[in-house]
Amino acid sequence: MNRLFNFFAVLAIGGMSLCCSSCEKSGEGGGGEQAGTKDVIVVGGYSHAARISTFNPADYPYMKYPSRVYCFGTSPSADGKWYINQTYEQKIEVMRKAMTSSQEAFLVIGGGGTAKNMYVMGTDEAKRNAYVEAMVAYAHANGYDGIDIDWETAWSENPPLRIPAEDLVALLQKIREEMAALPSDTKVRKLSCALSSIEHEIGGAVKDYVDEINVMIYDCYGETEDADGTYPHAPMSQFIERLGNYRDAGVPNEKIIAGVPFYGGDKKQEGTPTQTYNVLFAQSGGAITAATNSWDGYAFNGVDLIREKTQYLVDNGYAGIMVWEISQDIDYDEPLSLMRAIKSVTAVR
Repeated sequence: MNRLFNFFAVLAIGGMSLCCSSCEKSGEGGGGEQAGTKDVIVVGGYSHAARISTFNPADYPYMKYPSRVYCFGTSPSADGKWYINQTYEQKIEVMRKAMTSSQEAFLVIGGGGTAKNMYVMGTDEAKRNAYVEAMVAYAHANGYDGIDIDWETAWSENPPLRIPAEDLVALLQKIREEMAALPSDTKVRKLSCALSSIEHEIGGAVKDYVDEINVMIYDCYGETEDADGTYPHAPMSQFIERLGNYRDAGVPNEKIIAGVPFYGGDKKQEGTPTQTYNVLFAQSGGAITAATNSWDGYAFNGVDLIREKTQYLVDNGYAGIMVWEISQDIDYDEPLSLMRAIKSVTAVR
């Protein structure tokens, strides 16, 4: 995940339960298949430990708005062993103290910046099994509600290291086995994985081993420029197309949590640099409106587009929506908050 951080980190917004106004209507499912409206969807937010700069939970009011927070910042060591960055662990604890008791906390393993370490662990059976045993025991001991595996390609390597789908399947199977062996009162029962928007074939291979797949529909751009001269960031047509590809690969809508960005990217510049929505909003001096999807060359998802995507997911029976990254929004009390836009589509249960 090469977004917003030079270290290629990823984090997305964790699940918030939303109730739609009607459960009777039906709409077009991803790729054109009919699917009924869901009465509850997850609103998830990835929260990266690197974005936590103080140890005062009150400094992070945005943590309380999603119903599920994906706590990002844990990965294997370079030799594929269980490893905890103690500073990140302390920051994740701050995240969790800023949450409410009704929210879910998922332990996230992996990410773009540590994809090579995931490759070393994931492709070696002995290392994989030892890692999973330690990881599940840690998640249980620390009261997590679930585990999210962020499975990415190590693009910085030459050639890029692509972790085979069969190794991801083996990893998820082992996690399920370890979860099943936990005491009956454990909170750790849910398992998800995060995949890019073009990895639908891998999604089809792992769908039976996870509760949800977090499809990262960001860091992808339209092929033609908009009228403002930018390449649109994950436009609605692309959003629907990528979801349809997952459906065609056999992943049911009710297992898909679709990702949206809280940042913008400039495809015209080498490396597609990114900037957070809150920074762009401040720089615009009030010029950004609900209909705006770009500023200063950076294409993002504005309020109207975020609402449209959320409504599409609700109308077509998807499991939910998730965000990378939760701290990149403006204050929730602001009318043009992207999280507020998500929650405006339907009431929160």
